[in-house]
Amino acid sequence: MTVEQPPITLDPSVLAGKLVIRGSRLSVEFVIGLLADGWSEADILANYPITHKGTLACLSYARDTLIQGCGTNPTRPQSAPPPPAAGPAPPRSSHPDPAASGNSASLPH
Repeated sequence: MTVEQPPITLDPSVLAGKLVIRGSRLSVEFVIGLLADGWSEADILANYPITHKGTLACLSYARDTLIQGCGTNPTRPQSAPPPPAAGPAPPRSSHPDPAASGNSASLPH
């Protein structure tokens, strides 16, 4: 019985250890970036040595990473958090003015 290898791999000697699509030097980050920039999957497949399975693996990885990072359950939508309570504005940062301190030595002449 042959076990199918996952389409995404991590090899420290390839692209400084970024996740890449197996058999290529294309990072998952790069493929997701192309999709975010408006490339269609057909455009990606026509221009780069990857397969439909590889692009789906990139999208699945991105989804799983978001789910883990946000702690959300994709089967149960989360409601939006409430807006922050209105309150007094935070104090402004006060930077000392060298001219006001009477220290004219620090001012350019």
